[in-house]
Amino acid sequence: MSRGPSVAEAAVCTGVAVQFLRTPKVRTTLDRLPRQLVERLVEAGLPALDDPMPSEDDIRKITLDLIANRDEIVEGLLTKIPILYEPAGGARFWTSDHPIVREGSTPDDRRGVKDLGVAFYAPISSDLLLGLVCPSILAKLTDAPIERLELSANRKARLLALRDGLLSGRPVPITDDQVMDFNLKQVGGSERFVYAHEDAFEPARTWLKAHPEQRAGAALFSVGRMGSGPPRPEQFKEGQWLVLYGRDNWVQLPIGGYDPQRSLRQAWTDQPALLRSAMRHAPFAEAQIYYPEGSEMIRDINVVILERGPRTRFKLVPSDPGMAQLDAMLRRGG
Repeated sequence: MSRGPSVAEAAVCTGVAVQFLRTPKVRTTLDRLPRQLVERLVEAGLPALDDPMPSEDDIRKITLDLIANRDEIVEGLLTKIPILYEPAGGARFWTSDHPIVREGSTPDDRRGVKDLGVAFYAPISSDLLLGLVCPSILAKLTDAPIERLELSANRKARLLALRDGLLSGRPVPITDDQVMDFNLKQVGGSERFVYAHEDAFEPARTWLKAHPEQRAGAALFSVGRMGSGPPRPEQFKEGQWLVLYGRDNWVQLPIGGYDPQRSLRQAWTDQPALLRSAMRHAPFAEAQIYYPEGSEMIRDINVVILERGPRTRFKLVPSDPGMAQLDAMLRRGG
């Protein structure tokens, strides 16, 4: 029987949730989203909404409701693995008026609290940073021995330290560059203010000169244009790629031979070991296929190996047999 969260764990996750929801950034987002929705409706040739935009009082009440009904966010945070970071050099952590940094690690940059690959970071003091990390990140770090991977010495050392910190609970020492990388995320996520233990904000000023659009403060998310999906991930600009999202992990691998016009979703990969590793997480809640002409997304999918070897051939089929038959009929044009 798995144990429930301790009082301390629940208190920490509640504190992170409240800190994430109570900031000016959330109120800015609540103010901008309805306006963006109206703009997108007008762009699409549809009539604008008749309802008035939310007032400051409305936004304040919505924010209070979000904080009062924070249980779902707390539940999502409780599924994550805590980790501590400490500076190995002279750099120190900053904080801001939106101190909780949220990061996604999937190719499509998912940011939901319960999405795979999402982590939250909260500065506790100038020399201690708390991370709440998705278990899928630990799964990736333990799927294959890091010691045997062909990586640069610095990258291998960072991954080993991260894996050991997640498993042991001991603070992970990080370099001045890594500390500053986090600090600049505080700058990008803040609404107006950044705080530090000393007046040494020149890196923030340099970063803002390179990213002037961030001076106005960005919303947590925005309304995209109707009929268009999210931007294609930069790493998939060339070639063909498959991303498989399992129950507790996700894997991306290069593929070839995929023809979106064919009725059977067949392809090959020259990384059979990575495909075998991915299949341990089957069936998959979602598969994303990227190719130069576009992309596809399929839900509830399985991988069937057709031919093993250095270039392994496989096909994607719906997990449900009935859906597999329907899918084949639709792709054949009836």
